[in-house]
Amino acid sequence: MAAPEHFPAPSPDDSVAGEAGAWIARRDRGLTAGEQDTFLQWLHADPRHRAALQRLDRAWSALDALAAWQPADAARPNPDLLARTAPRSHRTRWWGVGIGLAAALAVLLFRGPSAVPESPVVSPSVRVVARPEQQALADGSVAEVNHGGRLELAFGTAERRVRLREGEVFNRGRPALMASIVLAAFALVFLDDSNGSRIITQERTFFGVLRTRATPLPAQEGRPAAERRTLSHGTTLHGAQIVGDPTPLTYYNPRTSLGEAVLAGLARREHNSLALIGLGTGSTACLTSPADELTIYEIDPAVVRLSARPGGDFTFVPMCQPDARLELGDARLRLAHAPDGAYDVIVVDAFSSDAVPAHLLTREAVALYLAKINEQGIVVLHLSNRNLALVSEAARVARDLNAPTLYRVNPEDIRDAEGVVVGNVTSVMVLARSPVVLATLPLASPWQVLRAPSGPSWSDDYINIARAFWENLGGGEDCVLAPETEACRRRAAR
Repeated sequence: MAAPEHFPAPSPDDSVAGEAGAWIARRDRGLTAGEQDTFLQWLHADPRHRAALQRLDRAWSALDALAAWQPADAARPNPDLLARTAPRSHRTRWWGVGIGLAAALAVLLFRGPSAVPESPVVSPSVRVVARPEQQALADGSVAEVNHGGRLELAFGTAERRVRLREGEVFNRGRPALMASIVLAAFALVFLDDSNGSRIITQERTFFGVLRTRATPLPAQEGRPAAERRTLSHGTTLHGAQIVGDPTPLTYYNPRTSLGEAVLAGLARREHNSLALIGLGTGSTACLTSPADELTIYEIDPAVVRLSARPGGDFTFVPMCQPDARLELGDARLRLAHAPDGAYDVIVVDAFSSDAVPAHLLTREAVALYLAKINEQGIVVLHLSNRNLALVSEAARVARDLNAPTLYRVNPEDIRDAEGVVVGNVTSVMVLARSPVVLATLPLASPWQVLRAPSGPSWSDDYINIARAFWENLGGGEDCVLAPETEACRRRAAR
């Protein structure tokens, strides 16, 4: 009998690769909040973990490219050859606009001139059984049909139809015009680069695609030439900075609703403790004073590298709060370990993106925030969102917690003396434990008390994203913010 074959024991690197593969599989099907925290702990426990994860990601990218390969003369792709899954790369909204324009122009190009309708004459089918060949059609255009291709032609004075019954076909009757369509589509894709801006950092993480775009600012009277950097997560803006300038921009300018609320909460004492949930560019750090203490809760390590570490693209945190404490992981899990009453102000700034972390706006989450502020403290919710009616959802949560609130949206962008936009329209709700705290808050602008709409509030067991989307789309939230308008009165009377 032959001696049994001996195999070498698995190496530690094999074990790490196996763990990385398991995390990729779990990541692709979606992680819970608890699993996200465990994943981040695993990722930072050993440098080999990140390296193994990156190697497997590169391998999957190579397999994606292989799946797209197809011989030039193949009639159709082989469905058994690594059938391609959903694309992994990010598509900007300009691709959709360009493709839509190309489709619309193509429809116009291939419609015949208006005429009295006439029954089309259907010709016999064209069958190609040999090598790909060109077929001259009745209107003078040329179709190239691949192996086994079959066309059905129907030409009339009012329309022309070429129906592909089998195989592949390419219409080459108007190549110059079709080339113009393609060039126009690509021009739309790169239209936003015409101002000289460039992407200086682009990184895909577990949580999405981060981009830092740098735009040169020409010198003006009283102001030297500078560079403006913006951070976007997918298609959502997460802040901006003029390089070397600590003045917060976009939503965080001191004259926006968010800036005003944070400054009012910090104005009561000389020494404050502020918690920031969602780092972004770190602009909120420069609303504090050097005597204040800042704790940042952020789930994405890439955002921390860009906005809070030396050498990053944004310098608000290193300039204004170099000793800020960073808590990496899910904010609710990390904040739960803080002592009750530890903070004077908690700023929750995690809702402006397309993928809203709804578990940060449930009754349980807001109750946690209220427990972590002191008796004179406030919770500031930044609720700007283009897709969901988050103000209504926050009002329902506050109603069920019996928490007093104030709300304000600054009605227009904030401009500096030269007319340059330095602050954006910002939607903010402030909560406290007692209405006395809100009544004595030193706010410079008029704020309003909202009446919560009917319906159950979000909880860890009930999150109604469809309702938030529909109320935003149908204008229901507009009537929560301004119920005195004529349209809202008619709506309420129905």
